[in-house]
Amino acid sequence: MRSILFAVYLVLFGAVLAGCQSADYLAEKAFHRANKVLAHIHHIYERSDTKDPSILEPAVDAFQNIVEKYPSSPKSPESLFVISQIRRQQGNMEAARGTLKKVIQNYTGVGSWAEDARYRIGQLHEEEDHWAEAEQAYWEVVDYHPLKPKGLYAPIYILNHYKSKKDTAGEQKAYQKAVDHFQKLIKETGPIELSVGAKYFLGIIHASAAHWQEAREVWIQAANEIKESPYSPLCLLAAAEVSWRNGEKEKASELYDLFYANYSNHGLATRVSVRRAQLYHDMSQYAKEREWLAKALEQYFSGNTDAQADIQFMIGKSYQDEGLWTEADKIYREIELNYPNSGAALQVPLMTAVYQETHGQAEEAKRLIDEAINRYERLGEDQPESPAAEQARRLVNEAYAMKGDWQEVLANVDEDMEKETVTTRKGSWLFLKALIAENRLGDKQQAQSLFESFLKEYPQHPLVKLARTRLDGLTTSTT
Repeated sequence: MRSILFAVYLVLFGAVLAGCQSADYLAEKAFHRANKVLAHIHHIYERSDTKDPSILEPAVDAFQNIVEKYPSSPKSPESLFVISQIRRQQGNMEAARGTLKKVIQNYTGVGSWAEDARYRIGQLHEEEDHWAEAEQAYWEVVDYHPLKPKGLYAPIYILNHYKSKKDTAGEQKAYQKAVDHFQKLIKETGPIELSVGAKYFLGIIHASAAHWQEAREVWIQAANEIKESPYSPLCLLAAAEVSWRNGEKEKASELYDLFYANYSNHGLATRVSVRRAQLYHDMSQYAKEREWLAKALEQYFSGNTDAQADIQFMIGKSYQDEGLWTEADKIYREIELNYPNSGAALQVPLMTAVYQETHGQAEEAKRLIDEAINRYERLGEDQPESPAAEQARRLVNEAYAMKGDWQEVLANVDEDMEKETVTTRKGSWLFLKALIAENRLGDKQQAQSLFESFLKEYPQHPLVKLARTRLDGLTTSTT
């Protein structure tokens, strides 16, 4: 009898499981169709003169159908996020937030949907310059999801907001609230791996508020507490960086040594090996820098040709900065011979020009720079889609900058902006133009106009806050 009942149970369980899989499959198909509807409507909408927001309603209906028919599918909360984004595009921010509240109501405890929804609500408030409501939403992320990624990060974001606004009182209040929160969280979680994560973020809070010694102390303590925690190597690296940044280079060196003693196979070890060498360079310990670069080349970059060229270039520059030009020139010539199309090889003429300029051979330096510019421009014409051409486009501006020809740099930036199709990168070029006008041409009026254009044309760009800060500084200095 038991065996019969067990067989029946297996059949029923298999039927239920098959039903769930079928529902998920149907939801996936429906989501794919809804995305095609949205893409088609967006295509029409972007080319429309009227920009009537109601044209997007069929897409809302398509995603809402998924929410209603397949509520248990992961595509249901994902559809609600898409609907929220459409409402935002329509200018109905209240409806956009209301849709996200449905995610919180129905999907708390399911993945990171509720956490992401609360954080997104804060961002939507912030887009409307309603900081008080945004901050409240961000603190709700902290309260409801304290050990999730956004719950750990939100206090740092809030603190940095007040810093960017130069609101000292708000910054101090946010700092103290964040410290109290993390200290309470650490006490409640106890000595477990998650508490190391809380200490890592507490250290970032201290460092953001310029309490770098407290930050380092927290990070070192956390790293020693549970070495197996994924946050422990991050704590060591953060402690090394904050020590270096604040002039304690020997302490930074000691902490890097500790990182490699415990985590030489860590995913960040490759990148940090170069950073380690840069510290030796900053300490003017060039022989040790080159020793470490050679070790990194053998251990981490043996199978990467581009990286090998870059490391060799760093070795050559180390010799040059130490004043050993013969050794540097030998390395540079080897790079041009062994890695002729690498980014490192393209930089060699500029480094040689620097040497000539600093040794009283200005005409020879100018000749090398002009030849380099011609080479970079030819490469862009002959192989426009190659990685080398992309590097050459960057270096041609550097070469003109070495000549002090900032108008030519601006002309190149305008050309790159014209060709650029990705909105974010296009905005970055405009931001660069504003910086050049401000810092290189000394034209505050032009810089102010360019920053204003940037903020108007790219209101969602990652550099918006920095642009506002630069613009505020220019406005203050001209009044």
